[in-house]
Amino acid sequence: MMKERIQEEIKQAMKAKSVEKLSVLRGLLADIQTAEVAPGAKLPLVETEVVAILKRAIKRRKESIEAFRQGKREDLAIKEESEIQYIQPYLPKELGEEETRQRVHDVLIELKVTDIKQQGLVMKTVMGKYPGQLDGKLVSRLVGEALKK
Repeated sequence: MMKERIQEEIKQAMKAKSVEKLSVLRGLLADIQTAEVAPGAKLPLVETEVVAILKRAIKRRKESIEAFRQGKREDLAIKEESEIQYIQPYLPKELGEEETRQRVHDVLIELKVTDIKQQGLVMKTVMGKYPGQLDGKLVSRLVGEALKK
């Protein structure tokens, strides 16, 4: 399971004295443990829940990068970018635009959806079928394009 993999990598980072990697991995582990003790949490967390936690961690860092660059703090933006590099290997490979387009097309056919008002249903179905593999913004754009035709 991913949590155990992160715990093992924490041990390796400690042995290698990799301070930044250790800090990032400990933060991820803390996020996972927080989710485990949250009210209503079902233990153990399934991989899709852990992937969602990791994606949120990357999203927070990307937002920070943008804010740091607007504030002319390139040094902090670079630090956040390097932290993303430590998280990325734990995520499933994200599909490219053409592969995503095909997944969206398949779900549209499966659900027999042609109305833009059902975009939310299509989004939910596509994202649910391929957890952690798709970029939500890209899926949203592709679903919108497909339904506007």
